[in-house]
Amino acid sequence: MLYLKKDIIKSVSIIDVLFIIVLVKETLWSYFGIVLSKIPIIGLISNEITTIFILCLVLLSASNFIKILKPIDYIICSAFLVIYLLQYIIFPQNTDFLEEGIVKFLFYSLPLYFIGRTIDFEKLSNIITFLSILSILTITFTSFYYKGGDDFGGAYGGYHMNLSFKLLPFVLLTLLDAFNNKRMISIALAIYGFILLLSLGNRGCIVYLTICFLYFFVYSLKAISNLKKFIIVIIVPFIIYLFYDLIFENLYSIVSEKGVTARIFTSIEDDRFFEDSGRFNIFKNIFSSLSSNPFGLGFFGDRILTGMYSTNIFVEILSSFGYFIGSFLIVGLLIVLFKAYKYSFENNHLFFIALVGFCLLPLMTSGSFIEYPYFYFLLGYCIKLIVSKATFLYKRHKYVDNI
Repeated sequence: MLYLKKDIIKSVSIIDVLFIIVLVKETLWSYFGIVLSKIPIIGLISNEITTIFILCLVLLSASNFIKILKPIDYIICSAFLVIYLLQYIIFPQNTDFLEEGIVKFLFYSLPLYFIGRTIDFEKLSNIITFLSILSILTITFTSFYYKGGDDFGGAYGGYHMNLSFKLLPFVLLTLLDAFNNKRMISIALAIYGFILLLSLGNRGCIVYLTICFLYFFVYSLKAISNLKKFIIVIIVPFIIYLFYDLIFENLYSIVSEKGVTARIFTSIEDDRFFEDSGRFNIFKNIFSSLSSNPFGLGFFGDRILTGMYSTNIFVEILSSFGYFIGSFLIVGLLIVLFKAYKYSFENNHLFFIALVGFCLLPLMTSGSFIEYPYFYFLLGYCIKLIVSKATFLYKRHKYVDNI
């Protein structure tokens, strides 16, 4: 059973509350906003109420952040802020987009970096699991209610990228709890969430969730060596690739009998599973423009050039900073992710794997790293792991020297 003990609830800080609100902002909090919008007078300012509430939490959290953070955090966040403000000077043509994005950057993205630096997953794990379960059920209810579907396929039959990315964090977190604590409700909701994602048809979400399931499963096998675990993680996807026609043909037959219209199955059937959905032309235009703009197009410059965002975080970084600085930043990001992955084995490793899924995966096919708060949360959590390891090594080295 899932219990929320009183001592755990009492130990929740204002920073934890801020994280919880941001985590469920697009699900439970949105539903609360829908309820508010139906109330006379209050409904007219429901969005403003949400923004003011989160802003108050950010301001109230400031003193807590100051006590915990290290000089490196102020350096990183000052660099973010300076880079953003410099965009107004270097790329004045992007001003309209910069003004639209700065509020979200200041009051969502940067606070999420600080939260990533300070979050205690062990303390909040039960609360996060409980809210994940509620969020999956809320997404189900609101989707049926607003789409008017009479059955599962009617409600979820189309391709809904945004809904998929809203659902993914909570399916990953319930899957994580299913492996960590073996709770039946988490197992059931993880399976149910996977079926929902299949029906919604977002290929990236489905592939990553499948990889996570395999990774969690192999990682939980204590009796086999790390080498064998690595071989399983490599071999099984290869086997699935070799026999994917047979596997997906049978899955498609099963879901069709249940009345589910899943875009991913029809895409595979029509040999469209790996189609680029127009991304190639966007990338081509951006790279062509970068040849005459060595320092990039600036934040949101891709919107002016192509009429939309880059749809890939690495392309967007190159678009924003140019080939030289952009490549340097991409290599730096990959090094931070690799180090954090290595150090995560000592502290909630599976949580880190799930975190990479819902903080980074959406930026591989959609959205913008400038405006996506979870990206900064992941970055903050990576820095937390790296700083914790460096502090431990320093203290151990100092202790050895004193012997």
